[in-house]
Amino acid sequence: MLEQMRKHMNWIMWIILILVIISFLFFGIYPSDRGRGEAATVNGDVITAGELDRAYRNMYESYRQIFKDKFTDAMAKTLRQQALRDLVQNRLLVQEASRIGLRVSDEEIQAAIMRTPAFAPGGRFDKAAYDRYLDYINVKHSVFEETQREFMLKQKIERIIEDTVDVTEDELKAA
Repeated sequence: MLEQMRKHMNWIMWIILILVIISFLFFGIYPSDRGRGEAATVNGDVITAGELDRAYRNMYESYRQIFKDKFTDAMAKTLRQQALRDLVQNRLLVQEASRIGLRVSDEEIQAAIMRTPAFAPGGRFDKAAYDRYLDYINVKHSVFEETQREFMLKQKIERIIEDTVDVTEDELKAA
């Protein structure tokens, strides 16, 4: 029996290799959580792999522009985990803001977008500039506006927290 297996080992190895390749073709080489599109879940709220990828790319580009040729592979490797931590922290703040009844209206979002200097090159809001920017970063209007809503909600809760915390000069010096 072992003699027969040794004789046909090449065929067996080829069959196994072909099966592995076929499984990669059908199922991909990514971890299963990417297939579901979930990077993390925060109190039942899903952070998608797409959100994490966008946050990572934004962070990567920012760091690359800041550090230029001093930007290292070691720095880049830590950014995905940092991006995930930031997304989780933001999601927690947004959840808390919602829990206590804070809201950001559509009008507030619209006003914030219209005040964004990148969308008002001549001092007035330019919808074409706004559309071009969203096309450039490959983000739908609804996704961008929802991201703005979360950002503004996070700012509101951070202001509330800052306003309720009193730190004395002595405490600052001790820290």
